[in-house]
Amino acid sequence: MAQRPQPQLSLLLRAAACRWLALLKRPRPLLAILATLLLLAGLGSVLLPDVANTASHDDPGGPALEMAFWFACLYCAVASFRIMEALFRTGDARILAPLPIRPAPLFIYRLASSLAEGVLAWIGAAFFFSALLFVGAYALFLAAIWVWFAAIILSTAVGFAVQLYTGSASLRGEQSLSAFGPMGFAVAPGIALAISVTLVLVQKLVAEELLRSGFNAGARFGLGLALLVSVACLLAAQFWFRRDFHRIFARFLETDLFVPDSGYAYFKEGPSPAKGFERLLPQDLLLLVRKDRLQLRRRATLGYLLVWGAALGCLALLAARGADALQFGVLLALPLLSTALFANPWGALWRPELEPGIAASLPVPASRLTKAKKIVSLRESAGLAVPWFLSIAIGVGMDHRGWVWGLLSAFIAVAILLSANGILCRVAARDARLSLLAGLLLSASFAATITLVWHAAITLAIFLAALDLVLPRQASPEPQR
Repeated sequence: MAQRPQPQLSLLLRAAACRWLALLKRPRPLLAILATLLLLAGLGSVLLPDVANTASHDDPGGPALEMAFWFACLYCAVASFRIMEALFRTGDARILAPLPIRPAPLFIYRLASSLAEGVLAWIGAAFFFSALLFVGAYALFLAAIWVWFAAIILSTAVGFAVQLYTGSASLRGEQSLSAFGPMGFAVAPGIALAISVTLVLVQKLVAEELLRSGFNAGARFGLGLALLVSVACLLAAQFWFRRDFHRIFARFLETDLFVPDSGYAYFKEGPSPAKGFERLLPQDLLLLVRKDRLQLRRRATLGYLLVWGAALGCLALLAARGADALQFGVLLALPLLSTALFANPWGALWRPELEPGIAASLPVPASRLTKAKKIVSLRESAGLAVPWFLSIAIGVGMDHRGWVWGLLSAFIAVAILLSANGILCRVAARDARLSLLAGLLLSASFAATITLVWHAAITLAIFLAALDLVLPRQASPEPQR
């Protein structure tokens, strides 16, 4: 008797579960996940206990709930773009597209995958805010993780609905999106982000109402609004997915092939003159540096914007609450932390899309390839240090400590970021995926060191920079897969 074929949804979910189990069975990713969770718990234990008791009746959430809201908005920013990538571009999107899979199970599979990533972020948030439990702020802990949970559900539902509506509208030629042309798919995550952040703000107000006076009319309205929007968005997204997904996917691929002239100078005939810091480079490094820098700028634009956004957010926090809003060690480690978390120029330069291994066939010494990447990462880190220098100098300088202390703090924070460049480049050359974990660990080390003895940060920064100089030269490894 012939076996009955398994449902398509079951096969898709089992394949995803097998991938996750295979990842967790490998020691390196498992250790990276555990180390990240412990790092988040450690950062929470440094940041949160001092602000847990600052809540009042007028502001029942205090800085802890404010922190949860802004971190949740940051998650919405990443998730909004991640949904577009997961639907059309990365992972198994292009593998599954030509297969005879019905739209209904494929939609549930895509939705479950996005929610699974959100659950991982929610677990990380729970570890970060777990420090509130040790000081007895149980209600504040529940309020903070509720804001995160609401952000995950709302950003996923709204992101799916807006992205699929954009694709469906482009098929029908609706005038509402005609102004964006082929860039409609790229604009959709920004629209989803704006809607999601507005709804998450409502949920922050709900959390404050719950802390202030319980399950009152305002809290019920906010919760009902979130439920209504989530259900409506998911139903609409399922309708557009089942009706138009494969045609939307084809339209996206057609749009994705459109590449505007971005000014890649190394594609032009003849040598282009060196500009700016390129005048300081020897001729054999110039083209290598230019190639890596242009490709990195093209790939990491969103990460750069997030680093600038984090710096501006820090400035707003310092201006509103003073320099004591963040512990001094955490404040000075934030430039390195945000750069490693969002942009990560060290690991990005060694990922397969930027370093597929073609350069290994050129008559160029491997040490020169490595040195070019080190120069590029240092140049990009210096560029990202500028907004942080201004943010810390102005934010701390406006406080009672004065402008001299603000400039000194900004100088130390920038020195921390730049001193880690050499070591993080070495780690990335071994394994690009470990550069993020190494950056987080170095950020935590600097934060802890400055908290204990603030002027020891300069010694640690000099040690890191000197360590890269005294270690033997490192050849370029095989391209990473």
